[in-house]
Amino acid sequence: LYFFTVEFGLCRQVDGTFRVYGAGLLSSVAELQHALTTPDKIKRFDPDVTVNEECIITSYQNAYYYTDSFEEAKEKMRLVIYQVLKRLPIGKGNYFNTGSSINILDDSSNL
Repeated sequence: LYFFTVEFGLCRQVDGTFRVYGAGLLSSVAELQHALTTPDKIKRFDPDVTVNEECIITSYQNAYYYTDSFEEAKEKMRLVIYQVLKRLPIGKGNYFNTGSSINILDDSSNL
């Protein structure tokens, strides 16, 4: 998901045009032109779909994903992280192999 947001993410503007925030697109004029001139490859960012997309590092991407705002992209990523964390057996007193304790900060009194 990181690859298709932070590296190749797009934001759709009110007028329907796209702005780029992905570093991979911003650093490659050729790929940026490719992304913005192949509208059939631009799809709405849905983490459940995007997670199955192949990350291509030797040629242009098969798809580029957009949200209507950077805030929407962040919220969708937060939801994915929350869903993953819900499935993990972590909580106060549980440990990973690193030896670090994990505490769930579910309200401000735990800060």
